Amino acid sequence: MDCEGYIPVAFVANFPSVASLGADYRDLLQALHKSHVLECDEPNETIRLREGWGTWLLPNASGGRGAPRYIKLPSPGAAEMSTAADGAR
Repeated sequence: MDCEGYIPVAFVANFPSVASLGADYRDLLQALHKSHVLECDEPNETIRLREGWGTWLLPNASGGRGAPRYIKLPSPGAAEMSTAADGAR
């Protein structure tokens, strides 16, 4: 969990109980986005509780709480695929 209480959706998707459902990753993101209990950070594909998330932050080595903020970076192949798709149009 990062310093703002967010965890990557990919982490949750790999829980055996969630993975056994066989849901598509994009479908899981859409379902989580509709939640009244969770808050979604769409660009980074992370989620946290809407209320009380600070309760769950663990102390870190620097005296603060939580891990550094999770920022999703585009994969190197994604940029190449996007460029190739743009050229095909």
